[in-house]
Amino acid sequence: MAKSLTVPFTADFGVVINVTLDSCDASSLLPTMREYGRMGWTAISLKKKGHRFPFDNEPDFDWDLFGAKFATLKNPQDNNAEEPGVWWRGQFYKRRMLEENKKFKMPKCIKYSRASNGQDPAEVVEGGTGDEIGYVTLAIFSGGQRSDRWVKSNNNGARMSDANQYSGPSKGDLCTQLSKLGTVSEISAAYGKKSFQDMNIEELQDALEHQSWLTTASEI
Repeated sequence: MAKSLTVPFTADFGVVINVTLDSCDASSLLPTMREYGRMGWTAISLKKKGHRFPFDNEPDFDWDLFGAKFATLKNPQDNNAEEPGVWWRGQFYKRRMLEENKKFKMPKCIKYSRASNGQDPAEVVEGGTGDEIGYVTLAIFSGGQRSDRWVKSNNNGARMSDANQYSGPSKGDLCTQLSKLGTVSEISAAYGKKSFQDMNIEELQDALEHQSWLTTASEI
């Protein structure tokens, strides 16, 4: 008899919902984490120094596994510059690139972390000695060998780059620009979607580049 596995997900308002899988292997676990993660549910807990993944997996990492969303946040202390990171459980974890430190034998890495808020469990807080504010790491990408297990996939299961992992305008900014064209239904329909929110970054950028064609088509 095959063994089942029950995975607790934290949903909206902190409600814990147990999801039972038919098997105990990754072939069932990861797709389930992605499915519920797209709704913002998470089976992930914070751990000291963060969850570790290979460095080369960062550009197209599937944040659905965390129930997180890649986004940018304006920094009022830096002329409202857009800073990339992820939203997870209502908090923003900033993306930080750390160069190699040969003195301390630390390889180049990318961290997604935030300042400790004073309510975090002591075991997940790094630093923070004396008057310094500690920080909490959600994920770190360093060393290792790239694995397809962590790559975002499309609805057909094929691997793809995460369209949000780039340094250009955020999805919200692109949607705002497109909405000024006044052809929301025509543009989204051209990509087989019901609205701009259903489109990914690459589709939104393509729509902006061909806006004159789409506008003309909508007027026919």
